[in-house]
Amino acid sequence: MTLQDPYSSPKSTSARMVDHDRRSLRRCVVVSAISGCIWAGIAYLLASQWMGTTIVGGLLASPLIGIGVGLIYRPAYYKSPLARVGVSLVTLYFAAALFGMAVGIYDAMRPIPNRLLGEVVLQSVMATLWGVTFTGFFLFLWPLSFANHWLVGRVSGYLPHRDAVSTS
Repeated sequence: MTLQDPYSSPKSTSARMVDHDRRSLRRCVVVSAISGCIWAGIAYLLASQWMGTTIVGGLLASPLIGIGVGLIYRPAYYKSPLARVGVSLVTLYFAAALFGMAVGIYDAMRPIPNRLLGEVVLQSVMATLWGVTFTGFFLFLWPLSFANHWLVGRVSGYLPHRDAVSTS
């Protein structure tokens, strides 16, 4: 039996776990930013006729919104599927509110006199949430949100691949 110097041995289990978590976090951020860009395309298709040119603010913010939503959703990967379905609805509305806020900030920066800037932003947030809800868009955006979180989780390494799941 040979003794190994603990300082020259391969990484400990906890160090490997930390490296895996950092890689997963990095992947989560990148994939979430890409996802945010895809959601920007969806938002453009659904809302550009109502929002007009102010939608540019939301489109520009979409990668950051995607990262924020992806990071907020991370703890949900360790919950039950039913809980993940519920959290995906919450993150859908959170992302919509952030998108509306970005649209409102962009709109508020336009040089139009006699406007209260806070109310311009709030109006955009409320209009976005209203549009998602009362047009019925949430009925297909919610399952899309759940599928999106599942895909981000798989690519990031938070959800196991089907082959790695034990059936016993």
